[in-house]
Amino acid sequence: MRPISLITALLVSAALYMLVMERDTLRAFAIGSSETEAVETAAATPAKEAVENPQAEGTAASGPMRVVALPSTAREVDSAVVLRGETQAARSVEVKAETSGRVVSAPLRAGTSVAEGDALCQIDRGTRDATLAQAEAALETTKVEFN
Repeated sequence: MRPISLITALLVSAALYMLVMERDTLRAFAIGSSETEAVETAAATPAKEAVENPQAEGTAASGPMRVVALPSTAREVDSAVVLRGETQAARSVEVKAETSGRVVSAPLRAGTSVAEGDALCQIDRGTRDATLAQAEAALETTKVEFN
């Protein structure tokens, strides 16, 4: 880094510090100490006069203070916030059928919340009952033959 750039950065940083953090000190230095004392003395003079002469005009003890009042009406402020966006599912599940057949009931719509054990749709039983009865009969026959 060049020395000129470093020196410039330090000077700018110091100037900003003085402007922001040490404003009162910088102002007193710019005005001069004699004028600062005159301003402080002038600011303290009305307070001394109020203590010495409580009936002086413009003091708190001179009587009622003037107040300005403005009429105010209440109104409702709309605090609604309109947001537009797109949501995504926290997780996605792929559902596969374990059997084939014709769907009899309307399936649930995509995005519907379901719990464990909920029926997603109903499939036509067709000849499954007859096939089950035939398999059970064959099992009984096999058990009898085995014994």
